[in-house]
Amino acid sequence: MTAPRLRVGFFGTDGPAAGLAERLIGVGHRVVAVVDPRCSDIRFRFPAVDGAAMEISALRRCDLVLIGVSDEELRGAVAELAPYVSRGQMIAHLCVSEGVRPLAPLAADVALVMALHPCVYPVGSPDKAGVLRDADAMEGVPWLITADPGPPEGVAEVLVAELGGWPVPVPDNERPAFAAGLQHATEHLMTVVDDACSMIDAAYFRSGGPQDGIGRALLRQTSRRMLEVVLADPEHSVLGPVYRAAADTVRLQHDLGIPDSATARSYRDLARRTAELTPFGDIDIELWADGPTGADPEREE
Repeated sequence: MTAPRLRVGFFGTDGPAAGLAERLIGVGHRVVAVVDPRCSDIRFRFPAVDGAAMEISALRRCDLVLIGVSDEELRGAVAELAPYVSRGQMIAHLCVSEGVRPLAPLAADVALVMALHPCVYPVGSPDKAGVLRDADAMEGVPWLITADPGPPEGVAEVLVAELGGWPVPVPDNERPAFAAGLQHATEHLMTVVDDACSMIDAAYFRSGGPQDGIGRALLRQTSRRMLEVVLADPEHSVLGPVYRAAADTVRLQHDLGIPDSATARSYRDLARRTAELTPFGDIDIELWADGPTGADPEREE
């Protein structure tokens, strides 16, 4: 049995909204309204929805309204949207950190509310407008869904499956934990990789290397392989100095290899945490990481 085709509206154009609009159109739904009070170039950012209304009142005609704003803007968006909802509508937001509680001001006036978030970061590569458009990147990805049991949860599951994803039900109170884990494995991972590339690039430049980018060239295969190993094998091991409990080597790398103080602080914190997670631990590395930094006065501040 085919689910009914919906008239869909977007309030806000952040994150995966543009790619999601393409995905919805691809499975037969109609995106009839795209509203973003902060954005004046909606038609450029949403080329797949040519002809969609841009005024907020058009959202009243939608069967499903998707709120595509950042987590910190969600409650303000709900307040702005409240005068334009109607009884037969479904309202969902795409934020990762929140469940359905922020939608409570709308719940009495609409058919149902849902919190949906595709666990794909980023969705493709940003175009010149900074928009993440790659709808194909959503194929086969998990979605966090939070909705009341019964019809609301069933609707969320059907919609996610139709978009090519698979649903992961998450209670309201656990959304922040899921969000923190996803951020730790994405945004923070990007920071670690960027720092590592900068360290290698700087050393290459000091040694007379003619070009930037050697760090990414060296780490590309290593980092991909390491991520595959970590995700495939919970009991993974890496023959690095922390896993070998080689405290002297860790100190040497820190003291002589990292002139930037902020990166050095991050290195110590991660060395400590890695030591804590090794099968046998290493108290020497943990004590070193917690002790005085012994910072070189020439180290950059």
